[in-house]
Amino acid sequence: MSKLISFSGLPGTGKSSLAVALAKQTRAIYLDVASINASLTQNLQSQEVDQYAAYCAAQAVTETNLKLRRSVIIDAINPTARFHDMWALSAKRSNSSLFWVTLTCSDFAMHRDRIAARNTPPIWPDVQRHPFDPHPQPQLNLDTAKLTQDACLMRIMKALKDYDRKLLKGM
Repeated sequence: MSKLISFSGLPGTGKSSLAVALAKQTRAIYLDVASINASLTQNLQSQEVDQYAAYCAAQAVTETNLKLRRSVIIDAINPTARFHDMWALSAKRSNSSLFWVTLTCSDFAMHRDRIAARNTPPIWPDVQRHPFDPHPQPQLNLDTAKLTQDACLMRIMKALKDYDRKLLKGM
């Protein structure tokens, strides 16, 4: 069965690093909604491109790959229920499982420093203002201020194996 793994969290929480590392280990398809949004904004020469358009584009590519029985990893903020519901619908329409990973960084200074070290937007004040309602029932919550990337990746891999076992047993 194909699997949709959705990483959620504000910028600077480690989503991309962990999603890429997991994609390399599992050979799943990796989709970064922020990159899609940046491309749309740049190529359409508009500052008014709604981020929703990037999510819709990612959703279409996700569903195509899930229907081909390829697992997909989504790297996105997923700020509200509207976006959570998109991925649930994608999993349902493609008869795939859905696994939610929510990342946070509880160390304010560390989070701010991660954003400052980037060469790309957003800047720290934008991150602080960004809406973010975590998924109400994620299978895994990780605080990247308290765990190394390797420790997070090991926990994700273990949680995915446990989740697969539950699905096989017909939970």
